[in-house]
Amino acid sequence: MSQNAVIIVAAGIGSRFGTNMPKQFLPLLGKPIILLIIEAFIKADAAIEIIMVINEQHKKNWEQIQQSYLHEINIKYTVGGATRTASVMNGLAMVNTPVVAIHDAARPLVSPDLISQCLDLCLTYDAVIPYIPIIDSLRKKDGPAANREEYILIQTPQTFKTQIIKDAYNNLIPTQQYTDDASVAEAAGYKLHFIKGDTGNIKITYDDALTRLILKRNS
Repeated sequence: MSQNAVIIVAAGIGSRFGTNMPKQFLPLLGKPIILLIIEAFIKADAAIEIIMVINEQHKKNWEQIQQSYLHEINIKYTVGGATRTASVMNGLAMVNTPVVAIHDAARPLVSPDLISQCLDLCLTYDAVIPYIPIIDSLRKKDGPAANREEYILIQTPQTFKTQIIKDAYNNLIPTQQYTDDASVAEAAGYKLHFIKGDTGNIKITYDDALTRLILKRNS
């Protein structure tokens, strides 16, 4: 039995992506995007508990993928909430393992190596957060150029000792803005441990040229 679980947040409806079908169900490398993510986590930990957070409107899409590709694997799922925060909380309610990773379905090319590092380091640290450095010039829209060495780009999976992230989500401050799970844990007073992420772990969010090229070449 694994000590690890992963919540895959796949409750988006694709409004920003510009398609009728949410991006997590579109094909990439000949497979549904969501399947690539699940396979990566299983390669990192064959016994990992997988919890899907799905939009109510697209339960049938998920069930078809599960029946076609994953019928031999026990995968739990729950429906998402009105916000990403609510969706993550629904997923956390199903977690009973000591360590949990939270991963966005918009990152289909996450590597098993990065997943393994995050899970393993979370045995030592409360929260393990992957990042990549910024290589482009950075500036405020109406201000001077910023020192890009002071900034990083955050990725998922963000991995936590389960009790810590549950505690953090149970103590959300209504007036505070949370950009990701790491900011929830940090606001609750927990220290974050950052590790070098993977430049290939891109986020497919907007209907841009890069995304179209990836999907066209690999579908």
